[in-house]
Amino acid sequence: MVDSSKKADKLQRTKRAYDGTQSTLKPLEGVLPHVLRKMEGLALSRNDQVLSDWPLIVGPQIAKMTSPVSCKEGVLRVKVANSSLYALLVTREKKRLLDVLRQRHPYASLNNIQFQLG
Repeated sequence: MVDSSKKADKLQRTKRAYDGTQSTLKPLEGVLPHVLRKMEGLALSRNDQVLSDWPLIVGPQIAKMTSPVSCKEGVLRVKVANSSLYALLVTREKKRLLDVLRQRHPYASLNNIQFQLG
């Protein structure tokens, strides 16, 4: 008998020419942890991609004066170097940047951008 924890780590496909009488269905408790780990990895990589794309989205001049800090729970946090740029980003550019980010990263599920002086 094979240990169920070993089964979950290594999922194998049923052979193409299988002609046995046993069911080819796999128990959900063996498959689900593997699928959830894979999904979690994809979600983390999406958030990292949002952070790394920030300079491409805002351009080189603004990228020099800002730095993305984190992207968690649908909120992108960005540090801004001075108060003039902070005011410009909050009042005029926030909606546009959010729309561009949502277009480029639809699966990151961004809801907001928070700018902070720093």
